[in-house]
Amino acid sequence: MEMLHYDFMQRAFLAGALIALVASALGVYLMLRRQALMADMLSHVSLAGIAAGAYLHWNPTLTGFAIAIVGAVAVEYVRRSYKTYSEISVAIIMVGGLSSAVIIMNLNQSVNKSFSSYLFGSVVAVNRTELILMLAVSVLAALFFILMRRPLYQMTFDEDTAKTSGLPVNWLSLAFSVVTGMIVAAAMPIVGVLLVSSLVVLPAALAIRLASSFSMAIVFSMAFGLGGVWSGLSASYAFSTPPGATIALILLAILLVGIGLKKGALRAAKRKSRLGQNVAAAEEAPYEAARFSSTARVADKGGVARMKSYLAKAALAALAVSMALAGCGQGGAKKGDANAGTDAGAQRKLQVAASFYPMYEFASQVAGGLAEVTLMVPGGVEPHDWEPTPKDMALLSKADVFVYNGIVESWAGQAISSAGRGDRVDVEASAGFETDVPGGEQAPDGKPAGADPHVWLSPALAQREVERIRDGLSKADPAHAADFEANAEAYIAKLRQLDAEFRTALGPAKRKTFVTQHAAFGYLAREYGLTQLPISGLSPDQEPTPAQMASVVKEIQSLGISTIFFRGAGRPEGRGDDRERDRREDGRARSDRRSDEGR
Repeated sequence: MEMLHYDFMQRAFLAGALIALVASALGVYLMLRRQALMADMLSHVSLAGIAAGAYLHWNPTLTGFAIAIVGAVAVEYVRRSYKTYSEISVAIIMVGGLSSAVIIMNLNQSVNKSFSSYLFGSVVAVNRTELILMLAVSVLAALFFILMRRPLYQMTFDEDTAKTSGLPVNWLSLAFSVVTGMIVAAAMPIVGVLLVSSLVVLPAALAIRLASSFSMAIVFSMAFGLGGVWSGLSASYAFSTPPGATIALILLAILLVGIGLKKGALRAAKRKSRLGQNVAAAEEAPYEAARFSSTARVADKGGVARMKSYLAKAALAALAVSMALAGCGQGGAKKGDANAGTDAGAQRKLQVAASFYPMYEFASQVAGGLAEVTLMVPGGVEPHDWEPTPKDMALLSKADVFVYNGIVESWAGQAISSAGRGDRVDVEASAGFETDVPGGEQAPDGKPAGADPHVWLSPALAQREVERIRDGLSKADPAHAADFEANAEAYIAKLRQLDAEFRTALGPAKRKTFVTQHAAFGYLAREYGLTQLPISGLSPDQEPTPAQMASVVKEIQSLGISTIFFRGAGRPEGRGDDRERDRREDGRARSDRRSDEGR
């Protein structure tokens, strides 16, 4: 399978297996303890730790991990204060964690640029450090569940009886909550903050409906979780869909199909058995009563036997589907061998991957017809928030050159590291630029609150980006360096003409202040002696505070400004038109065809 030739997919499958096994086992305990929402709560609490880590320039993954453990301890103490209404603890801690995350992100808008991978999960997010962390968490969790199996069993089904028998229930419950926090934090790179509860709850929800014993519930849950994660990763690679959401949908589909099979088996048993009434009652009985009742076991014997047969067939079907999905995504040889099947004497074009539309435009102009340039971020999508799918990562692994802005793509650094390919030329077009723009956002310490990524909007800085792209293409293909030089000079001449037109038109202007939707024109304003008055900050998604709105309105009224420049709905920055989206798909199709030839 081609996808397993890539290091990032190997790490994703290994990490997914580790977390799926322990998270699914955890889900059974949480479901039986009536704490199904605890995983969702802890994932939101960990978001505050991620935001704090980004704000303080610490490792967000580790800070999120630490805060998740703190949240687990906190929820346990709050739960003891509301013994009759223990579910209140989940709501209280979730509110505190989520509101803290929002406030921290608002303190520095550069913090929220890389949050997409944490919110929804990303294959790119699974680096070696996180893989080691997941392995450590999985080993610790497995040891805890194995060594404390009997005490956990007693505490899960009857906490009062466990106390009476002398078990240290308070300490055991606290340890269980800490392990829960560790597992939830470790699962976030796979399915994300918003979907982590699906990996914990959905396999367990089906397992407790099908299993005839507690041990079988654990085994079934782990099997469903592992199958869902692996199938989801395969489908994500095959269809270029977000991995976290794909895994969650497949787990949901497995749950619905499993419940349907269960009901069908029970109806069949009811028709054939004289104990049909007991079977029907067992179907609707609570897990604790039905699964450990000898009467229910006898009544459901025929249904259970059929279910075991169905499950064996379903497991084989899931494996076959996973293999088929992986086969859909096949397109070639190992990374770096995308053109292995071309004739030795054939002239091979340079393969260039460009992050978003301005980089695509610059690279296409410099390359001319000497390279195939593929747009990674499709038109109509915010480059700030976009995250590469496994297919995008495979495309990057096959590219000879990767052109990116360097400030706007929060995902680029991890993508470059995960994609491998040591001989690829990575061109950071804005490297070395002065990014502190006067009048930009300010952090509480008075320093600029993050680099302004919008360098391409200044014709003067755009020329420098074109020059960097020219140098990168020349390094990757020295034989055509002169052609790249000529193409770059022709395009730079157009940018110089645009620069001259700006200076001619703006020089005599009496009013030098202009109002924009968000602070995207700092470089342009600095270059031509203008003053930018943004309604919101660097991020196009940032909502202005009431104080900011009042200040902008006051300034507009004092200057007599009657025009506000804003971006139309559905028109993200750096967007390409439909033709460029078509070229993006064509570029990927050509890459896949070359891979097929190389096989």
